[in-house]
Amino acid sequence: MKNNDEFVEVGKKEEEKVVDFGETSDKDVEDEKIIELEDVVERADKEIPEIHEAKQHEDKDVIDEKIIELDDIFEISTKPVVSSHTGVQGTCETVRNLSDKHLKKIAESGGLISIAMFEPATCDSTVASSAKAIKYCIDLVGADYVALGSDFDGAIEIHTDVTGLPLYVDEMLKLGISEEDIRKVMGDNVKRFMLKNLPKQ
Repeated sequence: MKNNDEFVEVGKKEEEKVVDFGETSDKDVEDEKIIELEDVVERADKEIPEIHEAKQHEDKDVIDEKIIELDDIFEISTKPVVSSHTGVQGTCETVRNLSDKHLKKIAESGGLISIAMFEPATCDSTVASSAKAIKYCIDLVGADYVALGSDFDGAIEIHTDVTGLPLYVDEMLKLGISEEDIRKVMGDNVKRFMLKNLPKQ
């Protein structure tokens, strides 16, 4: 999210503790227990290719050592957890994507699962692949916890630019997702989450 740093800074000042996989604003947790999530993301970017290489050689010990344990995040966080752009193993089984267990934990925390719009997360370069992941999450945890994870910053090639957003609506309709749930995914959930969790001015 483009303005995420601004949200975090405001949260620090107001002692808010909304936790994202990329950042933490919890200044009150003891130093030894704070997870530096930016370091986790940086480490994952470096080590995921090594995991893929290890899988090709069926090196289980290397895989076990390198996989990031997201359980620690849920153990420390006392506030909703947001995955800003992810895929799901239920539709695209790769090490970067979230398991059903972690999807359920995000929902239980009152957070958001923001489905990515790029091939490494959806195993395809089509809008339909992201819609399929959205449908999977809705069926698993309910529509209130699902959102879009765009990555429109140009860092990676995505399925469409912002003008293609109506295509996501079309694909979700084809999958039988209700108009009410589509509205939630396309923006209502993020709006509700921000209004509830950001500091009141």
